[in-house]
Amino acid sequence: MANGPIREIAIVGLGTMGCGIAESALLNGFSLRVVDASEDETSEGIDRVKARIARHVTAGLVPPDLLAAMVEVRPGISVEDACRDAELVIEAVPEDWAIKEVTVALISAARPGIIATNTSSFPIERLAPHVEEPGAFLGVHFFNPAEWVPGVEVVPGPATRPEVIEQVFEVLRSLGKVPVLVKSSPGFLANRLQLALFIECLRCLEEGLATADEIDAVVSSTFGFRLPVFGPFMIADMAGLDVYASILDSLEQRFGDRFAGALALRSLVATGAYGMKTGPGFSPVQRRRLSRIPRKKGPRLQAAASGARLRRLTRSKIDDSFARATACRAVKECQVTSGLIMLRSVVRFHLEPACLFRQRSVCIGDPR
Repeated sequence: MANGPIREIAIVGLGTMGCGIAESALLNGFSLRVVDASEDETSEGIDRVKARIARHVTAGLVPPDLLAAMVEVRPGISVEDACRDAELVIEAVPEDWAIKEVTVALISAARPGIIATNTSSFPIERLAPHVEEPGAFLGVHFFNPAEWVPGVEVVPGPATRPEVIEQVFEVLRSLGKVPVLVKSSPGFLANRLQLALFIECLRCLEEGLATADEIDAVVSSTFGFRLPVFGPFMIADMAGLDVYASILDSLEQRFGDRFAGALALRSLVATGAYGMKTGPGFSPVQRRRLSRIPRKKGPRLQAAASGARLRRLTRSKIDDSFARATACRAVKECQVTSGLIMLRSVVRFHLEPACLFRQRSVCIGDPR
């Protein structure tokens, strides 16, 4: 394992994900080794990376000299050749169990420092027995397009050493990513969430509630409009946890247990913790800010003081999301609607105290 910061990455698999990870590594100054299933496929994969970078140069998204950096990329003649003594190997072969288990075993035989498998669904503990050093093995779930999407799920195995996790976090931050530590489970976190939504969308479609296009329009123009800036828990705190509990009661009566309110929500509502309008809620930011407010202030003043601090943090997040959205607009693989570019001003308007701290709940996007 590398003693200092990792500056060399080997990528095994040059499909959609491998090409995106390779571009991100080059853009951030890493030395790069690459390999695919054969020498011809490796050559074709390098050509795909070049073509991808050329499109992004034309769009003004990456510097022109990034193409010149491709001459420094070292193609491997085999998996063992590309991975031998590499500081970090990112395996990005197709999401096929038979291919994955064989590939990670081949990589492990080359004795690299750290092996990170880019899997979106396979539990890491199932793959770990196929490597010789499970302490230096873990999952990294990039999202397509890998060169632009910031989030990466980092999934340790049962034996993964803490220092390995930290080194991988450091590499991902150097790539401009937002690493999030997630426990190993089928589908991990992001896929479990987005597929839960997709299943409910399918049910709505099957019930004839709306067409597929209409369902897409509702998602992208309502709660989906908020998601580039706020996660579900922050949105729930803004909307009012009592409101969410009431809606879930109604849904549970009609659709049964799949909409039963979770104990975590019921417990907060039972104590009068409704989110921003009363002070505390699910958001760690909200709880942290409230803990610094003198208790002699009334609940409404506590919420207002907390909200002022929260708005400062939130506006920073909005600016970051605005910059990312602007950068992605011209990228074919990551089309962003013009409505997202309006997000900063719209959300800021709805974060004014008059909107946040009315007695009734106000959701972001509610023009009232």
